[in-house]
Amino acid sequence: MQNPRVRRSTTVAFALTVTLIGLSVQLQPSPASAESKELSIKAAFVYQFATLTKWPDSAFQGGDAPFRIGVMDDPDFAVALSSAVSNKQLEGHPIEVELLTGTPSPGCCHVVYLPNEEAGKLPEILQLSSAGPVLTVSDAKAFVEQGGMIQLNRQGNRLHFSINRGSALQSNLTISSRLLRLATEVIERDGS
Repeated sequence: MQNPRVRRSTTVAFALTVTLIGLSVQLQPSPASAESKELSIKAAFVYQFATLTKWPDSAFQGGDAPFRIGVMDDPDFAVALSSAVSNKQLEGHPIEVELLTGTPSPGCCHVVYLPNEEAGKLPEILQLSSAGPVLTVSDAKAFVEQGGMIQLNRQGNRLHFSINRGSALQSNLTISSRLLRLATEVIERDGS
């Protein structure tokens, strides 16, 4: 009989590969529906990034504590992400999405998404990840080079991502080797 962990790991790897390949296939350039579709695709990517990242047990205040994803000043993306993670759990923790305004406090979230339009807040976001295990994700240019952890990159009609593994390790986060293999670029050092 096959070990349930191995079976789950194989199933997760297959599902992730199919999901990410499918998500990166086409971002159709038509007005409102294209923007909505792109937000949904980005939300699915952020969810998958979270599922393939390991947080230390100390990142949770208890066994049933929520897994929090914060979105900096982008209500449309927060709605898309809430929809993508509706009724889902991560390692037994219910997922909550929070719209962040102003300066987020350390420990507020396990993942923080910074939209390109809010790139000026990058120093605040990087302070969060230096204070504890917070996965930082953005579509801002040069995000991973400046110390962010995962950067979404649009190339034509496709969405790809780069990873700064050094920044993640410095924040006591472990990014799955499967996710690292799917990245278009992996930086091994902290960019800050």
